[in-house]
Amino acid sequence: MAEKTTGTMEENPPKVNKWDGNALKNALDDAVKDVLLSRFSYVESHKLLDGRLIISTVAVGFSVFALLWDWLYPFPQSRTVMCVCVISYFIMMGILTWYTTYLERGIFCTALNKDVAGIDPDDVWHASSSLK
Repeated sequence: MAEKTTGTMEENPPKVNKWDGNALKNALDDAVKDVLLSRFSYVESHKLLDGRLIISTVAVGFSVFALLWDWLYPFPQSRTVMCVCVISYFIMMGILTWYTTYLERGIFCTALNKDVAGIDPDDVWHASSSLK
């Protein structure tokens, strides 16, 4: 009879080359996330990732709009719309860079410790890492 496994890292440790810094960082990040979510039974919050996706979606929306507008009204007619969309795209990329640099700050997991009674706000745990 086969044993039932829960898929935690303790039972299935990842094989990582210790000289590959990025792979080691990612393995450690995954282990911390696994501990927060499975051992402590915290709930993961995706608000930071959702913010990044919204900013990226708006930027891609400007690009798609410019592409469609240029297809409907070829270049000499679409010059103003193209300029506005290109400038808007680069502004959105600047906002995305600011968002990832100053708001996310290398946070790879946001875990919430829900209040059992529902009276107090949730405790928020941010796990972040960086690689020099």
